[in-house]
Amino acid sequence: MMRGGWWRRLGAGVLALALPGCEIPKEINPVEIYRTVSGEADAGRLPPPGMDRPRPSLGSVPPRPERPPPEARDAISAALALNRTQSREPLALRTVPAPPAAGVAPGEP
Repeated sequence: MMRGGWWRRLGAGVLALALPGCEIPKEINPVEIYRTVSGEADAGRLPPPGMDRPRPSLGSVPPRPERPPPEARDAISAALALNRTQSREPLALRTVPAPPAAGVAPGEP
């Protein structure tokens, strides 16, 4: 009889029981890779919205609009520059704040 033979059988039995418990990540699992590549993974999903409508025709795209005259573009640029300079200034109060009520100390409700 071989010495240590039952240890080998025991080790093989433990290994056989432990292997089915291992989980292969989806990124390297050949079965999941095949399902993703073949489209089986997407079989139960709903189609994207708009797939039942016909494809749009490039002939229906409107022509490019006419460019406005240089004077109108300059007026728009000047208005944008004025808005930019005004946005850098601190805001002015539109109303005067109400005076504090008499007899109430600051911080008291």
